[in-house]
Amino acid sequence: MAKLDSKLLEEEKMLVDISEVRFVTWNPDKGELLRQLRGKKSRRQLAEDIKAVNGDCSHQNLKKLEYGHSEMVSIEILESLCLALGVALDRFIALYSLRFPSVTKKIAKGVDIGYWSS
Repeated sequence: MAKLDSKLLEEEKMLVDISEVRFVTWNPDKGELLRQLRGKKSRRQLAEDIKAVNGDCSHQNLKKLEYGHSEMVSIEILESLCLALGVALDRFIALYSLRFPSVTKKIAKGVDIGYWSS
């Protein structure tokens, strides 16, 4: 996971289930990171590696991503790209992992903790 910057705590954040996310923003900085992570491996070979993990991304699409010519990428492509590269998804997008064990227990017991309204 990415390190949590204390300034982020001052900003309002929303939690969204990753299964609800279809696309993420893409920019030239992410393209450069992709190029660095790919290293000396060809785009064609990376496309084959993505296919081997049941993903679908052509070498032409990889080139567009590397050059920052795409504004968005599907989460499915990004996940398979990360699998093929052997890196975590948080290399490309900010992910925060939060656990609420006491909240879960109180909700399970039917205790109103005032976090959600109907």
